[in-house]
Amino acid sequence: MELEGNLREALGDLNGTRSSLLSSISKLQRELENTIRDLDTTKAALAEKERLIKQRDALLESHGLESRKLADILDKERQAHRTTKHQFETFQKTQQHTERTLSQQESRVLELEASRQQDRRKLATLENSFKDQLNERNNLLLALWNRLSALCGSDWAHNNRLINGRALPTLETISTMLPGFSKNLIAAVKTLETLVGDFQTRIRSVERDLWKEYQTLESTLELRTKTLDRLETMARSAIPGARGDSKREMEKLKEINRNLRIEIGTLRAANEVQTGAYGLDTSPSPSVPTGPRNRTTDKAISSTLTRHHSASTVETTERAISSRGRSRGGEVGPSIGEEEYRPDLMWQVRLRELEYKLKAEREARMLDRNSAIQRLEEKSRENEELAAEVARNRAKTEMDKEKSK
Repeated sequence: MELEGNLREALGDLNGTRSSLLSSISKLQRELENTIRDLDTTKAALAEKERLIKQRDALLESHGLESRKLADILDKERQAHRTTKHQFETFQKTQQHTERTLSQQESRVLELEASRQQDRRKLATLENSFKDQLNERNNLLLALWNRLSALCGSDWAHNNRLINGRALPTLETISTMLPGFSKNLIAAVKTLETLVGDFQTRIRSVERDLWKEYQTLESTLELRTKTLDRLETMARSAIPGARGDSKREMEKLKEINRNLRIEIGTLRAANEVQTGAYGLDTSPSPSVPTGPRNRTTDKAISSTLTRHHSASTVETTERAISSRGRSRGGEVGPSIGEEEYRPDLMWQVRLRELEYKLKAEREARMLDRNSAIQRLEEKSRENEELAAEVARNRAKTEMDKEKSK
């Protein structure tokens, strides 16, 4: 009863019968079976859904992994793209810079080529000028060698004519064998230095000789002046009647004597000036002939010729005067015809002869003075030339020594 009551309460039909209860129970059973079937179906569907969900989850996970991988790959590709883009930009900038640099370098190359051409032309010009200077130097050295060897003498030139004992001095041998040629030049300069070492003493000896000649000339002139004075006194004492003419002639003779004394003073002053010049000129000069005797011999010959010329002039003048006096005496004698006037005429003729002799002597002394002055001028000019040549040779020797060093 209690079971039925519980069933009714459970079924919710308190007033039902057993048949209704059974039908309700069978209905419940059927519903239960249906529900169980539905539950099984639902479970199966749920299991299927869970399986699908799991598959979807797995697919999602795999897709997520793939998407992450793709994202990583995409990031890598983007990074690579950025890197490539940066590299491209860098390469483009580098290429532009390289192009600019290349254009600059090309312009620089063109400038360098132009400067190279200019340098080549300059080098060619310098080479030509250097060759010309070498030829000029060789010609100068050869001319210097010829002059120095000629100054040193023929024997020395014959003994030292070979360069290093192998070849004669020519332009080719000078350019190829310059050290040996410079040794020969230095030897020639040393020889000239030894030759001109006693040049000052020889100049002083020549000066002493000239001074002795001038003293001799002065003493001779003094003697002749005294002789003329004696002749004047004799003429004055012997010719009392012709005092006016003799006085004029004596004044002429005195004027001639004064002129001669003035010339002697001029010669003395010129000699003192030349003596001072020789005393101050202490530098030896290089241009000496082959021997010192030749010059003194030439000077002695020239002075002898000058004296001979002056003496011959005096003699010819005296002869002309004497012949003129004789002719005059011969003409005067017959015209007067008296013996007391012959001494007076003879003294007048003698005075005329003395006057002509004085004129001839004056001309001769003028010639001697001019020749002496000319010799002194030549001597001073030669001294200056020799001093200049010695200075040039010394400078050239020093330059050769510096070049050889």
